[in-house]
Amino acid sequence: MTLLRSIRTVKSESDMMVATPQGNVKIAATSYVRYPGEFRVDAKGPDGMRIQTFDSGSAWLSDGVIAEDAPAAFRRSLEASVQRDGIGLLLALAEGRIQARRVADVTVDGRPMPAIEADLAAAGRVTIAFDPATGLLAYQRYGGSAGEPTTEETFTDYRQVHGLQVAHHASVRREGQPPLQRIVRTFEVNVPLDAAFFKKPTKL
Repeated sequence: MTLLRSIRTVKSESDMMVATPQGNVKIAATSYVRYPGEFRVDAKGPDGMRIQTFDSGSAWLSDGVIAEDAPAAFRRSLEASVQRDGIGLLLALAEGRIQARRVADVTVDGRPMPAIEADLAAAGRVTIAFDPATGLLAYQRYGGSAGEPTTEETFTDYRQVHGLQVAHHASVRREGQPPLQRIVRTFEVNVPLDAAFFKKPTKL
């Protein structure tokens, strides 16, 4: 836990593969995190660049040309994603800032795994399960109420990075949407990230 507490920033590059009737669509994404509340994702796919940023309560979007405030519903969605961030969530649980309760085991890839459930201010109810063989986060489920589709994520291919076990593959299944695979290419911690990087720009 000391290692998690030492993390101030994260920069991660990943490829997201989305299954569509026309075939797989690849989206290259770079994620930036400045704990506790600044998150940014720069994603480039067939439709061009998309930037999504949550800045300690405010949120903005950009296509790389124009930046605009995110609609309220989208801001809440980004805030929920921030609360579900693996490092921040595990720290909050360990430090007692989030109260969790034991629930029935969750079956992941045919194996029962111990699970806990927590209610988060923005993200709502979240269920997470841990691989009993390694103790690593293996599963997360959220949504299913207030118009938000149920989403299940599984985490595999853990590798050690700077002493930290990092999942390099995630499978995301969101109700009513095509499945998504996320493959991490690079993962860096405590890289220089200025607070200004997360501010909505007046010019791009």
